[in-house]
Amino acid sequence: PKACLTVLVGAPLLTIDKSVVDESLLSGESADFNIVVTNKGNTVAENVVIVDSLPAGLTAKSPLEFTIGDLAPSESKSVEVTAVTTNSGEFLNVASAVGANAESVSDDAVVYVNTAALEIIKSGPAEQYIGKRAKYQIVVTNTGDIALSNLVVTDTVGNGLQIASAAGAVGNPNMVSWDIASLPAGQSKSFTVSTTAEIAGDYCNSVEVVDSALKLSDSAQACTTWKGLPAILFEVIDTEDPVLVGDESTYVIRLTNQGNAADFNVEVTADIATQLEILSISGETQGRVSGQSVIFDTLSTLAPKATVEYVIVVEGREIGGGRSNFQLNTKLLNSSISETESTQVY
Repeated sequence: PKACLTVLVGAPLLTIDKSVVDESLLSGESADFNIVVTNKGNTVAENVVIVDSLPAGLTAKSPLEFTIGDLAPSESKSVEVTAVTTNSGEFLNVASAVGANAESVSDDAVVYVNTAALEIIKSGPAEQYIGKRAKYQIVVTNTGDIALSNLVVTDTVGNGLQIASAAGAVGNPNMVSWDIASLPAGQSKSFTVSTTAEIAGDYCNSVEVVDSALKLSDSAQACTTWKGLPAILFEVIDTEDPVLVGDESTYVIRLTNQGNAADFNVEVTADIATQLEILSISGETQGRVSGQSVIFDTLSTLAPKATVEYVIVVEGREIGGGRSNFQLNTKLLNSSISETESTQVY
């Protein structure tokens, strides 16, 4: 008699496929990987284990090792791995699978991580005179790796300032804005804004750029000291000209600060012609007479829009044409101001 026995000779054969949902990401976003292991052999693959190995720059948010057990011939199982991107660059993520009776296999997936970033810088004059314009330069730069779009740049001034001009912007005297449709990586966009102030003081001008889609923003400010400027009108008139010998005339010296800031240490002096005799002096400050000269005491402050007067009363002494000289000195004048008044004595 005869008997037959059929023997099946086989082996498990593992394959692995690793993919990523989105291979282009921004730093801080999550990378989602899918790992599929299949037994393409003709016997059971026993005690299969999947291990994922993350490179530096990716931080795990899920397990990296999975025990999936036995895999029958042609059977597949999949797992998901999620990692957070922490740096920009190109990252290769490798996963492997091995069974108790099956050789190890591996596959990888690449993710490209970019950085979205922007910067805004504002510069302008450290000092300016009130009533004038201060011009500021605004520079927005895409410091990231990807193009940015639909940016909004907003410039705002506080109390004491007004926006005088801002080319290409829309808004009002307190706030203007510009739109940037697209800003490629590494490129910059510039704007200018001019402000005015009517009151002396230190004022700051702030600007902000926002990318709402990517939730990016940056801000900057430039501060300017606004100063007033005194402008003194120096006038001298004589009430009688010509004047008879023995008759009186009066010199009226009038100072008017037409500027928008005070001036200090105001000094008025006069040299009266020899054809005239000084009878009396008066004015905003006390004074003294020395020969033909008159020296008034220093006025400490002449406020904006203020007017002060000094008076010198004279008498005709000698026939002839005399020239009297008057001088003004202040703290903020670079040099003295002189006025000459001619008086005829007959």
